[in-house]
Formats: sequence, structure tokens, C-alpha cells
Amino acid sequence: MSFAFCFLLISTPDEVKDHALPVFILFIFLGNLGLFYSLLTNPFYVVGARASIYFDDEYGGNPHVFARNGFFGVIGSAILLFLTKENVLYKLLALVNFFASLVTVILTQSRSTLLAVLLSLGVLIFFHFKLSNLKRITSTLFKPRNFIIMLIVVYYVIYKISRMDFINLLITISETFFQKFLDIFETSVQGADADDVADYSALQRVISFNTFKNALFYNPISLILGNGYRAIYMDFPILESMYNYGLAGIYFFGKSVIEIVKECYKSIRFVISPFSTFLGFVFIPITVSVFSQGQPNDTTFIYPFLLMARFMNFEKDVAESKPVPKAQTLAPVA
Repeated sequence: MSFAFCFLLISTPDEVKDHALPVFILFIFLGNLGLFYSLLTNPFYVVGARASIYFDDEYGGNPHVFARNGFFGVIGSAILLFLTKENVLYKLLALVNFFASLVTVILTQSRSTLLAVLLSLGVLIFFHFKLSNLKRITSTLFKPRNFIIMLIVVYYVIYKISRMDFINLLITISETFFQKFLDIFETSVQGADADDVADYSALQRVISFNTFKNALFYNPISLILGNGYRAIYMDFPILESMYNYGLAGIYFFGKSVIEIVKECYKSIRFVISPFSTFLGFVFIPITVSVFSQGQPNDTTFIYPFLLMARFMNFEKDVAESKPVPKAQTLAPVA
């Protein structure tokens, strides 16, 4: 599937970047609606539980998939609203999808995704917030037709919120988030010798770090050549790339991340192509994952690396954005 994905990326023309972002936002919005529909029609779902599509009466799927979909929706919609000049229908779709995606992130209760949303919005505001953009969006939304549509959407959202205790829901989720961070901190401090483990996910990373540390001090030769393909699952990709694949593994994996981060920074800082800027923000939670979850040779990294390699080229975007000067004709010498 990775080779097929790579082939499709190579076959895709460059012009797709000009139209991809609104299409992405449309599909993200449909994904959010699918999640909401699943929750509304599931009698076993309790408000406050982590939201995901339930495949049977009791057990749900992976909430992180929808949390990332919500993250992409928040960032893509913000870029479409503030940094592009799309038509009014796209702007309205982006506005509705922005709030729908934000609700998705809250309902899925993914701490890493929520932090990525806050970090990305902070970066977007820091680099690109202008009062003129806010005035332009406000004037567009308060046109009679757009204002009526917005009122209908706002009324529906308020009606749904009034049907449940939304404030207490936010307080409960906030307390859960805070308690989880305390559990992670407690587990990290106590280590693997704790009598009562507060967070098993954090414990896995503590064990992984200790394994790497023991290899570094007592068997450094193994880190030069590596211990073999998927010798151990560490849930700490940057360390696992060296532990399993040696210096070559950490060089290629780390170098790929560093080069992509450089391209992402330039695409976010200087918005030449909205699609490239969107991909730059998309890579923020993936960069966090380099130190927190997954495996270096998993599709979690392979697919984004291929996508970035295909479409992230800041110098090329700059060259394409500038008009090519007309050739000057020299007057004949007398």
C-alpha cells in the first residue's frame, strides 16, 4: 500500500495544490458528521466518554483517528478563512467545519491533539494575524444571505448545547485532562519500580528509555549496527530508530524529520501556497509523535514523509508564484 500511495503521489499533477484544500475540508467535514451521527444514533454512548464510531453495542473504535481529523479541520478551516481568497460558499463551509472540528477534538479527548491545536492556532495567530483579515471576514459574514445562514447554524448549535450540560461536560473533560497529566508525571518520576502504576502508557516510555540507556552504557556496539528489524517496540520512535537500526537508522529518520520541519517552517512563515502551509501545520503533531508514540517504520510516518516529499518545496513554490519576465529583444546594432 505504501508503494501504491507513492505511485499515486508521483502521478498527481502539481495543479492539484490549487484545489486540494477546499476538497480536504469538505471530506473532513463529512468525517465529523459521520462521527456525530454515530454518537447520536448509539444508545450506549454516554456524553463524557471518548467519542469514536461504535462498531457494536458496547466497544468503540480508535478516537485518535477522529481527533486528528478534527485537528486537520481546525487548521485547514482557519487557513481557508484567514489566508485565502476563496468564494463565500467555501468560507461558510470552513467556518462551520472549524467549530465542528473543534467539537470533535474536545469529544475525542485526545490530549496530544488538543495541545497540537492550541500550538498551531498560536503559531497561525503569531505569524499571520492581521486586523484587515478579521475585518474582511466580518464584512463577508454579515452580508444578508451569509448572515441568515450563519444564524441558522448558530441557532442549531445553541439548541444542541442546551439539550445537554455542556459546561459541566467541559469541566469534567478538563479535570480528566489535568489528572492524566498528573498520572504521567507521577509515573515518570517513580519509574518502573512503582507499586501502583498511574499511567501504563507513560510506563512503557520509561521502560523504553531505561532500555536505551542500558544499551548506551553497557553495550554501545549494538547501537552502532542496530539490534535488527523491529527488535523491540519502544513507543519512542527517535530512540527506536537507533536501537533497532543503528546509526544509519537514526541518521535517515532524524534527517528526514529535520529537513521536513525546515520546509514546514518556511511554508508556514511565508504563505506562498495555502496547501503547502496546511501540510506544514499537519506535520506539527507528527513531529510531536517522533518523541511520544509510534514506530519509525510505521505508516504513521511513512505516508506523511511521502506526502511532504511530493508537495513540500518552498523554493519551487516561490518560483511559481512570481511571474516570468518577458524576454527582452535587443535592438540591432547599426
